[in-house]
Amino acid sequence: MRVVPLLICLHLALSGYAQVGVDTLANRNLEEVVVTATRTERELGALPMPVTLVGRAQIKSIGSVRLQDVLTEQTGLLVVPQVNGQGSGLQLQGFNPDYTLILLDGEPIIGRYTGSLELSRIAVGNIRQIEIVKGPSSSLYGSDALAGVVNIITERPQPGFKMGLSARYGANETSDLNGEVGFSNKKFSAYLFANRFGTAGYDLSPENFGKTVSPFRNNTFHSKFAYRITPRTEFAVSARFFDERQDLNFEVASNGEQIRTSGSGFARDWNLNPTLSHRFSDRLKVTGRFYSTRYATESFLNSERDGSRYYSDSFQQSFVRPEAVGEYFLTPDQAITVGGGYIFETV
Repeated sequence: MRVVPLLICLHLALSGYAQVGVDTLANRNLEEVVVTATRTERELGALPMPVTLVGRAQIKSIGSVRLQDVLTEQTGLLVVPQVNGQGSGLQLQGFNPDYTLILLDGEPIIGRYTGSLELSRIAVGNIRQIEIVKGPSSSLYGSDALAGVVNIITERPQPGFKMGLSARYGANETSDLNGEVGFSNKKFSAYLFANRFGTAGYDLSPENFGKTVSPFRNNTFHSKFAYRITPRTEFAVSARFFDERQDLNFEVASNGEQIRTSGSGFARDWNLNPTLSHRFSDRLKVTGRFYSTRYATESFLNSERDGSRYYSDSFQQSFVRPEAVGEYFLTPDQAITVGGGYIFETV
C-alpha cells in the first residue's frame, strides 16, 4: 500500500499578444490545442518542448483498431513486447518503458503488471486525439514521466445529436464492433461508447500444442455526462469499464517431459472521475475532482493429464486521488493556479 500526499503548487502562466494592422478579412488557421505539456490548454506552436499530436483523422487513416498499432506508427516510439508475454512496454527516446507515463483523459492508467501496461486495453474507436510529450515531465507528473507522457483524449459530447456504428471482420475470426451516441444542449450533455473486440487467435507452429496467440474477447464501455447546475456551477462525470476473457492452452516442459495444460484468464479495470467546478466571479474559478480506478487480472493452467492445478497468478491494483484546484485570472491571458490533493494506492 502506498499513500502519497500531493504538495500544493503555485503556477503563474503569462502570455501576451500584439496585433498590428490586422486584416479582418484574411483567413486564419487556428493552432491545435494541447493540454498535456503544461496541464493547461496551450497552442501547439507555443509549447517549450517537443509534442506530437495525433488527431482523429490520422488515427482513422492508419486503420488500426488497437492503441499499440497506432503508437507504433509514431516517430520516436517503440512498442516492446515483454518476454513473459504479459503486456507491451512503450519506449520513448530509448528509455525503459517504466518511465513512460500513459494517461487517459489526463488521469493515469494503472495495471503495470510485470512492469508494463497491456496497451490493447484501450480501444481507438472513441479517441479524439493523442498527445505525445517527449522528454522529462517529472515536474508535472512525477518520476513515472522521466521519458515522456502519452495522453489519450477521448471524445466528449458535441452540440446537437450524434450517433455512429461500425463493424470489422477479418482473418482468424477477428471482429471489432463499435457504437457511440451523444447529444448536448445548454443544460445537459451525454456521450456513450461501447466496443467489442475478439479473435480466435492464430498458430505459427501447428506441430505444437496450443496457439501462438490465444483466443480472447473483450468489452469496453465508456460514458461521459455533464450538467450545468447554475450558470456558474457545472458537474461532470466520466466512467469507463473494461473486461477481457482469454482461453489458454500451452505445452510446457517439466522434469524433462512435455505437459499439456489448459485454462483461462481475465483482466478487468474500471475508472470513475466526477468533477465539480464553480466560478465565484469572472476572475476566480475552483474545481474539485475525485478520480478512482481499479485493475485486476488472474489466470490459471491445469494439467490435462490429471486435471491438477499447474500454474496460477493474480494481480490487483487500486488508485484514488481527490484534488482541488483554484484559478485566479489576472487577465484573460494570465492566471494563478493553486492546487492540492492526496493519492491513496494499493498493490
